[in-house]
Amino acid sequence: MLFDFSGSIGCVVMDGNLESCRRVLVHWLMEFGLASSSTSIVLTTDSEDAVSSFVATGTPGFNFLVQRVGPQVHEAVGHIERCVRSIREGMTVTREELRENGLDFQISHESLKDLCRYVCHMHNQFATAHGSSKSPKEVAVGRNLNATHVSAFLSQVLVEIPEAVSQRYPHASRFIDGFYLFPSWMSQSSEVIVERSSTMGHCNLFDSLRSQSK
Repeated sequence: MLFDFSGSIGCVVMDGNLESCRRVLVHWLMEFGLASSSTSIVLTTDSEDAVSSFVATGTPGFNFLVQRVGPQVHEAVGHIERCVRSIREGMTVTREELRENGLDFQISHESLKDLCRYVCHMHNQFATAHGSSKSPKEVAVGRNLNATHVSAFLSQVLVEIPEAVSQRYPHASRFIDGFYLFPSWMSQSSEVIVERSSTMGHCNLFDSLRSQSK
C-alpha cells in the first residue's frame, strides 16, 4: 500500500486472522499520519469488493472510501507498480545482504510478515519523498525527525531488557544478545528476537519473544 502524499509504503500480509491483519492496517495508517475520523481515507484498488469487506469492520476511528482504479488511470497504476517493486527489491537486497554474511532463512508466512515490515519501515525512514530532502515519514508527520537507531535485518544487537521483564526476573542480566527485526510502531524503540534462556524459566531457543531495543 502506498500513501501518495508522502510516498510512505506499507504492507499487510493477509492470512486467516482478519482481526490481526486489520490491526496491522491501522498501525500503518497511524504511521502515515492518517488517524482521523472526521475525514475519509480514499483507498484506490483493483479489488474493490475484497478491500471494502476487509476495512468495513475492526478499524475504529477511520472512514474509508474504496474506489476501483480504472485500467486507463496510468498515473495511479504506475504508483502502485513502483510500490510493489520497491518492496520486492527491498526484500531481495535484504536477503542478499544476509547471504553475503553466510546467513539466510526460509520464507514462511511469519518471516514474510517480518521481512515486509522491515523493508517498508526502512523505505519510510530513509528514502526521499518526491525528490525532496525529507523522508516519507518526515513528510507524513510534518516535521524533521531525530536520527533513529536501526540495524540490518536479523543482525545481532545488544538488547536492554524492558523494565517489566526485569521486575519479573530480577537476577537476569540487564542486557542480552538479540537479533534486530524492525522499528516499533510509532516509537523510537525497535523490536527484536531474543533467546529465551533457562534463567527466565524457558528452554526453547529463538522463540518469537519481542522486546524493546534502545
